[in-house]
Amino acid sequence: MAIPSISGQEHQIAHFIRSLLEAEGVPVQMVEVEGCGPSLAAFHKFPGEGGTLTFYGHLDTVEPARGWRNPFKPRVSQGRLYGLGSCDMKAGLAAQVEALLSLRRAGLNLGGTLMLAMASDEELYSRGCHALLGSGLLSRADAVLSGEPTGLSKVEVGKPG
Repeated sequence: MAIPSISGQEHQIAHFIRSLLEAEGVPVQMVEVEGCGPSLAAFHKFPGEGGTLTFYGHLDTVEPARGWRNPFKPRVSQGRLYGLGSCDMKAGLAAQVEALLSLRRAGLNLGGTLMLAMASDEELYSRGCHALLGSGLLSRADAVLSGEPTGLSKVEVGKPG
């Protein structure tokens, strides 16, 4: 599915992801952000005790480059997906959503909570991340794994605060 989500216009993708998660029974909290689309946080609590691992990503993309025909229509060529935001960062968001849903469906006896935190406006002013921080939702995280495309040799892991 192709959903344009240029910075400031993340509403549709945020609500799409919310609907997808809620249809699977995953609680979602939307955080309204002035001047752009909402950010969101979703949670799956496993049966055992433990900390909170947060998968973090951003919902927005940059503006399409001048001259790009059909930037919002994804296409596959020679086994690669092309389209605005396919790498930065819709692939990361899709992987994070699928990981949460797959772990939830597997019914594993794990401990702790898996949280998805998806921010609007990362490409411009990071207002969505600031809103998530201000809401207190990110303070629940014991560790954060970013889905930002940094290359195969680097993984971003962090702790908020």
